[in-house]
Amino acid sequence: MRDMIRDLKFRGRRHVAWGLGRLWAKQIDLPKDVILVPLPLHPAKEKERGYNQAQILAKAISEVTGHTMANVLTRTRDTPPQSGLHPQLRKENVFGAFEVISGNIGSKCFAVVDDIYTTGASLNECARVLMSAGARNVVGLTLAITVKKDPEEEDRKH
Repeated sequence: MRDMIRDLKFRGRRHVAWGLGRLWAKQIDLPKDVILVPLPLHPAKEKERGYNQAQILAKAISEVTGHTMANVLTRTRDTPPQSGLHPQLRKENVFGAFEVISGNIGSKCFAVVDDIYTTGASLNECARVLMSAGARNVVGLTLAITVKKDPEEEDRKH
């Protein structure tokens, strides 16, 4: 999974997102009223990469499950990459980085789609923004979860 996500994010292999998204869609069971929201990239980052992997994943899930996908969030700040940041710095890095751009948010349920969960800072910030705009419920959907090794446990092995 790590290699596929690296291919997807850093090697321009967007077709990986289509395949993974379609397989993933067959494994999830969401209420019919949930609206899929791709975690947005900053426009400069999306231009650099050429696509938003979360957008492709959400679209693939939508096509398989029939759930509506809506781009109701935008990233307002070009934040440094989350990878390598301490968990607290990740929260600070994305605080205020997203805002609602379109659609009637009130009383609806949303699933924010992203490729990987590390600390949840980006997903939590998107959820905070959607809830502040009146969403009834927000959940996060990620393709993978990063598991950090405990340095003390590694030391005990050696």
